[in-house]
Amino acid sequence: MINSGSSFWAVDPTSITPFNPAKPRQRTILGGPLINLGALQALLKSGNFDTDQLWLATDKCRRDLQNERWSTADVLNMLSNLVTGDGTQRRRTIRNASLNFVEGKQRLLRMPIQLSCADLTCPQQQTCRAGLCVAETIQDDEFEEFEEERVLPVQGRCFDRDTCAGGNPENIARFEIEDVVDLLQEDCTVPYLFPDRFEEDKAAAEVTNPEDARLAAIRGSINMGYVWSGDYNIANAGRNLGSATWTVVDKDPREGWEFANLSPSEAARSNPDATRRVVLAPGLCQALKADREAIQLARTKTPYVRPPTRLLGTIEKRGCAPKPVTQPECQP
Repeated sequence: MINSGSSFWAVDPTSITPFNPAKPRQRTILGGPLINLGALQALLKSGNFDTDQLWLATDKCRRDLQNERWSTADVLNMLSNLVTGDGTQRRRTIRNASLNFVEGKQRLLRMPIQLSCADLTCPQQQTCRAGLCVAETIQDDEFEEFEEERVLPVQGRCFDRDTCAGGNPENIARFEIEDVVDLLQEDCTVPYLFPDRFEEDKAAAEVTNPEDARLAAIRGSINMGYVWSGDYNIANAGRNLGSATWTVVDKDPREGWEFANLSPSEAARSNPDATRRVVLAPGLCQALKADREAIQLARTKTPYVRPPTRLLGTIEKRGCAPKPVTQPECQP
């Protein structure tokens, strides 16, 4: 329940069929959405909403939050990120896991839900991970030791994508999908597209190979993000790359991206370009390769018209450490 001076009802609440305790599973509510979701989300994102204005209406609600280990901030984040549809644009993402339990131990398994899996149906015993159908069996190295703080991190440990660049537009670089697919290699690597404007790390003079320190400084402050087309992220319909909503991509070889395996000095000796490349997760790479095929076909026609693509482009930000899959995004 939200305590606000504004009303967010889309219908007259007195017109809703009353709950019948004798038939708790037979209640039907017709007539479309009950609340104006857009107005509610605008309030939550305005900065004028205090969490004290959110009340748990029933004991069952309170128990559900406790059972799921959700905080009030988690609930507000869910409300802020719900997507409306007109009946034809609703998106569905399903992710499954098959695993074994270890007696006497609590383990943590993270299962990111991503736009790259929207509306993708996988065969039995498979599930979608970063846009690719893979075996749903979970390997032992995917579990974390359970700690309360890992599930509900303290304030300050979350990833703030909006302030990551420190408010400096020079720390943000956007690249259209045509540029990205042209640079994509068959081994699923792309170069860091961000212009190198950063000074060498001060510790460079204290190490054997200054190049290692310089690259370590760059690698320690880069984040990648993808801008999904309006077909995949409804909020981006009709927007260009500069105004569209982007999704942070975790630094994780299964879910997002990872730096090339070579150490900076080894890569510099064997192939200087390898020092500035990242390896994309298989699913994201597959999405980009599909977009590349569509763009290559469109380029055979004059004039060139961008075809429907899964991605509009990429965004890179400098100014904070890469986001791992274990770090949640800050709540709005």
